[in-house]
Amino acid sequence: MSGIMRLGFVEVLVNNLSQARNFYSQILGLQETRNGDGTLFFKCWDEYDHHSVVLKEGKGPGLVRVGWKVESERDLDELEKKIEEFGIKVNRISKKEVTAVGEGLSFTAPSGQPMILYHEIEQVGRAVVPPEIIPKGLVGISPPHLDHVVISAEDADEAVKFMTSVLGFRVGEQILDPAGHSVASFLFRSNKPHDLAIMRGPHGRYHHFAFYLDDWNEVLRASQLLAQSHQDVEVPPSQHGITRGCTTYFRDLSGNRIETFAGGYVTYPDFPTITWSIEDMKRAVFNFGGPGNLEKFMQWV
Repeated sequence: MSGIMRLGFVEVLVNNLSQARNFYSQILGLQETRNGDGTLFFKCWDEYDHHSVVLKEGKGPGLVRVGWKVESERDLDELEKKIEEFGIKVNRISKKEVTAVGEGLSFTAPSGQPMILYHEIEQVGRAVVPPEIIPKGLVGISPPHLDHVVISAEDADEAVKFMTSVLGFRVGEQILDPAGHSVASFLFRSNKPHDLAIMRGPHGRYHHFAFYLDDWNEVLRASQLLAQSHQDVEVPPSQHGITRGCTTYFRDLSGNRIETFAGGYVTYPDFPTITWSIEDMKRAVFNFGGPGNLEKFMQWV
């Protein structure tokens, strides 16, 4: 496979770095890798790259940018040409211009979210080495890795076209309106149900970013730990229709929405797209469970 391999990192705004550090390290259970210039960097215990979550102090909540890791340096040259041919301006990033990241490409997607592509990033290693397979003393929820991000687009068809025709994503599932236009599309580059979802909504916003957990019991445990820490659970343990994933949602102290996600299915390059009608959207979003107020849950960050 060439091109984008996977979601590399998400960077979001938080109001107070000290409070955010406690939430992300003690409750969510991520591992801090760097702190400086009003920014905190975190990784999950089974990740080896320098970071997968970046917290930038500012007027949160909000998405700063999304980072995608490509397989080779050659991919950057090829994707730069494709992005420019689509009509989007691309800026070259020099090595270490973005903390811990090598040379890359910076651009704004048609949906309005800033993104970067890169191949090289400092590697700090996993938190466990053989013969151990799980680190000792895990704190909080402790997800093993970042899973996906969900963004909004005023023209969802155009956003999906860019991600598929230019960046090489494939559509695993979609919800279409009666005219055949995308209401929501779930895209993958790896073999997960989705690495990215694009939903019809306001320009440049996002809905949530998600961490992977091993199974339903871990999702349930995440909700229990949040309740124990006096943190609100926006969506109790539930199951999506789309992706079939088990889930719970909550917010950080600035209002950034976070999901823990488990299960789903395996995708391959020949995976046939699953299409839902808009009449079945409620069951597509939550096959069972879900929030008490779906309209409030669908508000964008």
